[in-house]
Amino acid sequence: MPSYFFEELTAFKYGSLLRKILSSRKGWKEEAEGTVTLSDKNSRSKFKSYLDGDKIISLKYNLASFFSDLPFMPATYLVLDGNMKPAKGTRGMQEEGIWFLKPSDKFTGEGKDILLFRSPSDFLEKKGSSAGIPTLANYPRWVLQKEVYPPFLFEGKKVIIRFFVTCFAREGVIFFYSGKKARVNIGAKPYPKEPTLDEAVMISHNTENLTQGTGTFIGSREGIRSLDGRRVELTEAMEKVFKDMESSMKLLLTRAADNFHPVDPFVFLVYGMDFSMDDRMNPFLIEVNEHPLLDFDPPIIKDLISFPMLENCVEVIEALDSGRKPLLEYPSMKALLKVRTEKEGNLNKE
Repeated sequence: MPSYFFEELTAFKYGSLLRKILSSRKGWKEEAEGTVTLSDKNSRSKFKSYLDGDKIISLKYNLASFFSDLPFMPATYLVLDGNMKPAKGTRGMQEEGIWFLKPSDKFTGEGKDILLFRSPSDFLEKKGSSAGIPTLANYPRWVLQKEVYPPFLFEGKKVIIRFFVTCFAREGVIFFYSGKKARVNIGAKPYPKEPTLDEAVMISHNTENLTQGTGTFIGSREGIRSLDGRRVELTEAMEKVFKDMESSMKLLLTRAADNFHPVDPFVFLVYGMDFSMDDRMNPFLIEVNEHPLLDFDPPIIKDLISFPMLENCVEVIEALDSGRKPLLEYPSMKALLKVRTEKEGNLNKE
C-alpha cells in the first residue's frame, strides 16, 4: 500500500483537524512536522491539495467570465485594468440596484476593498470623475456583481449559506462529493432599507464574531438549527434549497470539468461554495472558496460539520488507496459527480 504525505500540512486551513483525525486512525502516522504517512515506506506518492485548472471556478473573474450565463449566477460585469464589460449572460446596461465591486485574484479578507455602487453607470461615472476610484489600481481584475435583491431575510437579517463540496482525484478519475450539512451565516445587523456606501462591507460580509459563532446556524435538508439548539421552521424550504444548490454545483462542475487536469498522483480539496438567496429562497452562487477556514470554525460547527466531513474524506482516501470504489454516500456527504480523464487531456463526465 502506498504512503501519502501532506506537504506543509499545517498550512492547510483545515490542517489541525485533519491531523487529529489521522492520528487516531490505524495505518497513519506522523513522521515529521507537516508530514503524515499511510502504511509502508517503500512507495510514496504525493498527496496534493491542488487541482490544476480549478482556478476557472475559484477566482471571481474567471467564474463570472465563463459561467455567468448559468441560472444561479447573479448579473456581473468584468473589470480589467479599469475597463468594464458585461459578463456572458449579462445583457446591456443593467438597472439600478446594489452592486458590489470585488477584487478577483487576491484574498483580502473581511471585505477589504469592496465598494458599493448604485449601478454600472454609477461605477463608470465615479471612475471617470476627478477623484476616481483610488483602490481600483490595487488589483488588475475585479468583478462588479449585482446584489441578490430582494434578499431572503431571517428576522430582518440577510442569510448566506456556505455549501461544502469535496474533491478527490486518483489515477485519472475525479470524484466530487456534496456535504449534507451547510454553514448558515445570518447577519449580525438588520438589512438596511437604503444601504449607504459605508454599509457595503456589512451587507457583503454580514456576520460578526464568527469564531464565537455569533449569527452562525447549521443548515440541512431537515431545516436550520441555531448553535443553541433552537430550530428554525424552514424544513420544506430547506429541502428545496439544498436540492437547488446540489443541482447548481453539478451543473457548474460538469461544465468546468474540461479544464480540470490533476497532474499529481493524488489530489484532495475542500471547497466552500457561498450562496445568497432571494426572497423566494432561490440560491445564487456568490463565490467559490478553496480551503475554507474549517480550523477557525466555532467548536460546535467543527463537531457537527467540519470534523465528520473530513473523517469521511479520509475514508474516501483509504478506499481509493486500497483500490476499492468509494461509497456513493457517507454519513456527512454523498456523491455529486464523477469525471474520468484521458491521456489526451479530454474529460468524460459520468
